[in-house]
Amino acid sequence: VTDVVKVYVDGYIGCKTVDLALDDSLPEKLEDELQLRGRLLFHRDGRLAAWPKQSWAIFTVAGERWEPEELVQRAATHRGVPLFLLEGGVWRWPTIRVGF
Repeated sequence: VTDVVKVYVDGYIGCKTVDLALDDSLPEKLEDELQLRGRLLFHRDGRLAAWPKQSWAIFTVAGERWEPEELVQRAATHRGVPLFLLEGGVWRWPTIRVGF
């Protein structure tokens, strides 16, 4: 039996989901499925410009950051809990302190 990771492609229940095997190929499969590699394309001054994408990272609900190479080992010990993949690899939690 292979463990499976359910990926909510747009980050919410009801969006497209993909089931990926929890094995050593998971980081690469996530990059392919979610198009995490490559460049960001945008228009600037009437021209198409490209910017390299930043590395992605996984975050736990407590805000702990995991690098892609840590994902398989650490996810195996966090079964059944939500994990967040952020394309830019940066997440601030909590975003504002109480009383700000």
